[in-house]
Amino acid sequence: MAVPVAVSEDERQALRSAAREVLSAQSSSERVHRLVDAGGGTDPELWALMGELSWPGVALPEELGGVGYGLSELALVLEELGRHLTGTPLAPTTIAAAALLAAPAGERRDALLRAIASGGHRVAATLEPALESGPEL
Repeated sequence: MAVPVAVSEDERQALRSAAREVLSAQSSSERVHRLVDAGGGTDPELWALMGELSWPGVALPEELGGVGYGLSELALVLEELGRHLTGTPLAPTTIAAAALLAAPAGERRDALLRAIASGGHRVAATLEPALESGPEL
C-alpha cells in the first residue's frame, strides 16, 4: 500500500478553501431540489467537476490516478460536502475506493481504482455476510 504524500498545512487549507468555494458556487438546495423533482438525485455536472478536480481520487495513490493524499485530506473535502446539500456520490464512492484499495492488487482492481479516481465510476460498498474469501474482483 502506498504511503500518502506529505501535505503541508497550506496545501490542506487550499484544498478546504477550494472545496468550499466550488460547493458554494455549484451546489444549492434549489439545485438539488430540482434534481430530485426531475426524478434524479445525482448532479452529473457537479460530479464531472469533482472528477476534474480529482476529488474522488484525493486519498488514492498517484500510481492509480489519485492525488496521493491521505484520509485526513479526503475528510477536509467531505467536511465541506457536509456543509452543502449536494447531489453527488462522493462519500460512498471514496469509502468504497478505500475498501477496494485494501483488496489484493491486480489488473481489474487497479483499472477500477483509476476509473474511480478520475470520476469515471461511481461506486458504493456493500457487505455480504456470506463472503468468506474477500471481495470478488
